[in-house]
Amino acid sequence: MIESTYSQIRLVALSTRTKLATLLKGGADISSIKKPITTHTLHHSHISTLAQLGINLKAMQEHVGHSDYKKNLEIYTHVTNQMAKDMMNKFERLGS
Repeated sequence: MIESTYSQIRLVALSTRTKLATLLKGGADISSIKKPITTHTLHHSHISTLAQLGINLKAMQEHVGHSDYKKNLEIYTHVTNQMAKDMMNKFERLGS
């Protein structure tokens, strides 16, 4: 009984993942985005956005379910154009 229920849940999860992948591909096809959009891409983008918002690394770790906050810092956070601009603005304010 448990195995049957697990198989049904897994089937739904796979179906949902496949549907999401199809929707993402369709969205990319009608937009100007040239690179493939995957759930993994969304994961990276989500964590990068959290970092851009200045969310605490420990809070990010718990939110996305990572075992170590360093994973967010080393792998998933990317310096966005806005982050670079913000950094330069702060640096310039130091000199004025």
